[in-house]
Amino acid sequence: ECFGNVGDLTKFACAVGFPKCIVCCIAPTMSKRLPVGFRKKYPDLPAAVDIGKEFRAAMGSSNFFGGEQPGPVDVSYYGTCLTFMYLKLECGHNHIEGAGLKDWWQRMEAMIPTDKIFPPKK
Repeated sequence: ECFGNVGDLTKFACAVGFPKCIVCCIAPTMSKRLPVGFRKKYPDLPAAVDIGKEFRAAMGSSNFFGGEQPGPVDVSYYGTCLTFMYLKLECGHNHIEGAGLKDWWQRMEAMIPTDKIFPPKK
């Protein structure tokens, strides 16, 4: 799902250290192959947005999975999504929005600001 978008795959691959010249050559092909290969290997894995919806449903009316304050599950899920959101990947935003986690995300971001994890480059 996430890397089925050439732009997202390119941003992510460059962010983790792949040379841009190589990424630009392989991203168009890999963005088509990765999702298909992943689904073949893990056919029973739910879609990412469905996992997010399950997380949201488990929160019930609480502000966080851990209740009124974030717990280990909130911090873990936030950390998992943070790189995708920091890189402004379409799949990250689609996941948060599609799962109904925008308010939760804003509360988590207020408690653990992105720039504390990814300091601005000087």
